[in-house]
Amino acid sequence: MAQDKGYPPLQRTVEVQIDVVDRANNPPVWDQSVYGPIYVKENMPVGGKVASIKARLDSINSNIV
Repeated sequence: MAQDKGYPPLQRTVEVQIDVVDRANNPPVWDQSVYGPIYVKENMPVGGKVASIKARLDSINSNIV
């Protein structure tokens, strides 16, 4: 859920889906089960980075980002 600091506060919920494609058909192992909350400044430029997530593939023991 996103919420501003106005009165009354405006809020919005959004779900993000991340699809990871692995040619070996092994699911990624996420470093965390939940990433958040994520805070985004109102004046953040379009296309700016808001978060990083990290996973690894146990089959080859390498990291993907």
